[in-house]
Amino acid sequence: MRSRGLPPAVLLGGNANAISVARSLARRGVRIIAYGNQHSHIRHSRSCSEYVAVGGGPRIGERWLRRLLDRRHGAVILPCDDDALELVASHRQPLVDAGYLPFEAVDAVVLTMLDKFRTYALAAGAGIATPRVVPLTDGASVDRAIAEIGFPAALKPIRSHAFTRAYGGRKAFVVDTPARVRALASETADRGLEMAMVEIIPGDDDRLCSYYAYIDETGRTLVGLTKRKIRQYPIGFGLGSFEETDAAPDVAAAGARFFEAAGVRGLANVEFKRDGRDGTLRLIECNHRFTASNELIQVAGIDLAWLSYARVIGAPLPRLDAYRTGVTLWNPVRDLRSLASHTMRGDGRLSDRLPGLLRRHVMPVFRWDDPLPTIAHHASKLAAVPGRFGFEAAADRATAQL
Repeated sequence: MRSRGLPPAVLLGGNANAISVARSLARRGVRIIAYGNQHSHIRHSRSCSEYVAVGGGPRIGERWLRRLLDRRHGAVILPCDDDALELVASHRQPLVDAGYLPFEAVDAVVLTMLDKFRTYALAAGAGIATPRVVPLTDGASVDRAIAEIGFPAALKPIRSHAFTRAYGGRKAFVVDTPARVRALASETADRGLEMAMVEIIPGDDDRLCSYYAYIDETGRTLVGLTKRKIRQYPIGFGLGSFEETDAAPDVAAAGARFFEAAGVRGLANVEFKRDGRDGTLRLIECNHRFTASNELIQVAGIDLAWLSYARVIGAPLPRLDAYRTGVTLWNPVRDLRSLASHTMRGDGRLSDRLPGLLRRHVMPVFRWDDPLPTIAHHASKLAAVPGRFGFEAAADRATAQL
């Protein structure tokens, strides 16, 4: 039931995180308007009142902005991906002038967090360890990176969202020869992408850990919590497939120190990896928005969606004093691929890992009372299979019926 007096929420982009945010707000009576991209299965959710299709690809932010300014109404704007962050941080005043209520943040900080090299420099200035990194700007810098970083290493984008559009969701390239570095540096430069060669921190994916916080306009932390990855896919540079909330004081302290140095306000998340050589926490990346783990955090007891919305409109805040540790999020398809990869690499036996799955888990998207986003997701995956076994036609028919 819709609550009178609550402004609608415009969700820009995103996928699983946007669906989680929509469900949280919709059950409190907020009307959800989703501005889509190429992964917009949110349009099939019962929580989505209106879906605005603008397509995907480059310049999506410009198309979102035109649609938003054409409509002009007093909705809360909540970014769910990096294109959306950049849009609001670059055009906050025109959006406010059009009657919108954008998410709480310092825009200059948001833009800094979208640049990995600037993020690493800021962390280093605050005394927080990072991987060694060399931006690839020309042939001389490529040679310097090869000499300083060594192999194996990663080629990572300075701006992740542009890279993701170009390479279909890939997060980085793992490189092990100078020739491969030079070839990829040339290829990505031709695509207009800024890249850096980055040290790969030793240790398995279960050393990846995160700190989430919401910081008010005075710098006071309203809520803070930690979680860790147990597995991800692809291994090394992928998306979490099995994660768990925990209580890690050192992770929280490092995250809070970084946020203070950066001047973060509003919602943010920072990911670290415990170095397999000495246990040092090394900063990997920072996100100034809801992440794919939003549903895990919400079920554990911290509703970041409602907190972000309530802060913007001045509504009473949700409970913020506690969350449950040991809550797990499981993406079955992605995790089975991760387990298969671990087994093929000889990282233990599959049977040793299966008992940890025999319990109740949070699913990133699937819910029995709102199944269509999951069905649409898998139908689109089938549609992407090149004509084999007649899957394309079957998937198109399935998607058309949603």
